[in-house]
Amino acid sequence: MKLKGWYKKERAPIAELEPHECPNCGTDFQGYFCPNCGQSDTEFDRPFGFVIYNFIGDFFAFDVRFFQTFKYLLLKPGFLTIEFLAGRRQRYAPPFRIFIFLSFVCCYRC
Repeated sequence: MKLKGWYKKERAPIAELEPHECPNCGTDFQGYFCPNCGQSDTEFDRPFGFVIYNFIGDFFAFDVRFFQTFKYLLLKPGFLTIEFLAGRRQRYAPPFRIFIFLSFVCCYRC
């Protein structure tokens, strides 16, 4: 049974892609990742298995994005929703990671 590469999809060559604008920083680029901020244009086009695989590897990798997101979550929760729907996702921690972290914290306290 071959499991290596189970989460990878075939992608078109970069030369065949249309130039588009990054929703995070507004830079025009051609490709899958913004050269200015690094946000992926297909960030949420992943199978659920890949999300679990990535989550296990990155769960305890807290960075500035996590603390900034947590600050806005406590002080201005509507702001995060507006930013997420506008496509500005690279600056903040993924919402699923925050949810799982808070679930573990709340369950641990019980």
